[in-house]
Amino acid sequence: MSESRYWTVIAYEVRMLSATCEIVLKPQLLAAQPKVIANALEESAVLHTRILCEVFLSRGKEPDDIVLTTFFPDLKVNPRYEKLRKLTRELQQCYGKALAEGSPCWIFNKMMAHPTTRRGHTYDYTQVLRKLLPPVWLVIREVEHLRGVDFGWSW
Repeated sequence: MSESRYWTVIAYEVRMLSATCEIVLKPQLLAAQPKVIANALEESAVLHTRILCEVFLSRGKEPDDIVLTTFFPDLKVNPRYEKLRKLTRELQQCYGKALAEGSPCWIFNKMMAHPTTRRGHTYDYTQVLRKLLPPVWLVIREVEHLRGVDFGWSW
């Protein structure tokens, strides 16, 4: 896969996050959906947020996982990326870790992404998304700036 295809993957995630949050974070719009659709939209918003956090925080462990150094190989040393490094540190603080009970990362993993004994038939992710999305969008905007191209918000 070429680098341009990798950008396509990230652009898709950004577009899906944007589109799902347009509904999920507006209580009247979400409530107007049939329950199954509302749940699917909310879970989709969580999934795309989680994927972008994994990319931006370079948590991929497999050789084919997309991480920020896929796009910016000298990310850790080049002064050009200081703002991006700062923003990803702030995102890391907000997102937390898988074992940090109550963190967005833990909630996403335990309450949606894995079939744990903590799960029920529903969970309200909107508060977690409202907390996490501002630093996610700051990273997205900085990546767009460094890339020199917006991801594009429409299909």
